[in-house]
Amino acid sequence: MTRCKVDGRRNKGEWAKVVTGIDRNQKGGYAIEGEFVDINCELDLQDGQVVVYCDKDKDVFVYVVDSAYDDSNEHTKGMRAFAEGDQYLSLRKQLPSLLDRIEAALQDLDPRQAAIAQIKQIMSQHQITMGDLI
Repeated sequence: MTRCKVDGRRNKGEWAKVVTGIDRNQKGGYAIEGEFVDINCELDLQDGQVVVYCDKDKDVFVYVVDSAYDDSNEHTKGMRAFAEGDQYLSLRKQLPSLLDRIEAALQDLDPRQAAIAQIKQIMSQHQITMGDLI
């Protein structure tokens, strides 16, 4: 596990998610599947997990958890940018390119981590807890 942090200004409209998938049938941020996480709180995540942060202007940054990466940036502790060209993409104007970038980052996930992410998503969607499985 890697201790990570998405640092934002807590403005209205900001959000962050640990991404588990993409649903191209949805519009806007709803196309990015995953669990919302609190901005400015530290999280324990697996290397390779994908995190997106959307600021108040609807610019989305894509990060990959990487315990070996350290650029001394406290705003994205434990994560490196997954960027091809621009640092961020507009949720409103560049959604297809944004979803392509997120899918590319998800493909870098090792198969075990991808399976765990899918299981977590299914459990969340159906309100299943670990206690239900035991």
